[in-house]
Amino acid sequence: MRQAAKVCFLYIGTVIGAGFASGREIALFFGGSSPLCVAAAALFMAVPEALFLFAGKRGLLPCGIAVKTGVFIAAFSSVAAMLAGCELALNDLTGAAGLGALAAVAAGVLVTMGTEKMKLANSLLIPLLIALLLAVYVKSGAPVFGGTFSLLKSLHYAGLDVLIGGMIVAKEGKKLSPKQIVFTCALSALFLAAILFVLQNIVLSDGMHSSMPVLAVAESVGLKIAAGVLIVIAVFTTLVSSLDILTDSTVGALAAFARTSVKQDPLRRAAAWLSSHRSAAVFLCLAALYPVSFFGFENIVTSLYPFVGLCGVIMTVLTAGKMLLHALDKRRGGRKHGKPRKTGALTFEGEDAGIPKHDGMAAHSARK
Repeated sequence: MRQAAKVCFLYIGTVIGAGFASGREIALFFGGSSPLCVAAAALFMAVPEALFLFAGKRGLLPCGIAVKTGVFIAAFSSVAAMLAGCELALNDLTGAAGLGALAAVAAGVLVTMGTEKMKLANSLLIPLLIALLLAVYVKSGAPVFGGTFSLLKSLHYAGLDVLIGGMIVAKEGKKLSPKQIVFTCALSALFLAAILFVLQNIVLSDGMHSSMPVLAVAESVGLKIAAGVLIVIAVFTTLVSSLDILTDSTVGALAAFARTSVKQDPLRRAAAWLSSHRSAAVFLCLAALYPVSFFGFENIVTSLYPFVGLCGVIMTVLTAGKMLLHALDKRRGGRKHGKPRKTGALTFEGEDAGIPKHDGMAAHSARK
């Protein structure tokens, strides 16, 4: 079950970015809502995780221009927010400016090393983050708050986080058995429910309504360094995963642009070169997005994340629909989504037959 645990931590590391670990997302989506809201959100985040893992295992991830555009916007927003959050957290922690750029370079290096190194980093960093968060919670004496229950809030919040998280773990679906997938998602639900509950209560203890409530509460009880470290960890792990997805989307778009004309002008030659040199594309994405992070962490989260949440819900629904159609086709006699392949008098469907691969999956396959 070690592989399942690694995928669980990869998923959690992806969804707990600066907005999550700082408490800003919790304040924006839940405020004084009932703890049942965050429990429901944890469940709604784990179920789509299973859906994306099974879809990745069977080659049934949705594709098309609209889907690719939604994934790109979500990854773009997440990387920009994580760059801004990293700069803000490191500045609050050390008092030095410009450290966010160093963290961005470190994230880029890790992405170029591949998914296995990303999983290893998350397996080491996420348990540390949880321990630090619990220390802030216990020391602050944050009580359990009541409030109203809203299923819609839980669904919307889950959609915000599952799009990038789902796309990053979908690549791992082929490596896991069905039992491992179920175990992975059960672990994710357990950890996420505990983390969200703790975060919500810490956020509600912040009477100043700070841009990073966890950091403000931790500072008030003498744990500013611990909170700063946990936020930096959360930002970094999400930055890595979001950058990985954004790079895959960019590489796919550049490859498509390079194929639009037989005439190889300098622009198309550059696009073709970048699409075949993923490491260069990683740092191109970072260089292009770093100026966007200057708009500020709070502004990016507040303005872009609700739309990203909607994209996540739509992507989850599309994936579920594609899985359902696939299951119905198999029940109706194994008819395929595309042209049937016949052997004698029998027609059958392979798991990946006729299903276009997601650009990110193709890019990872090429790297391996």
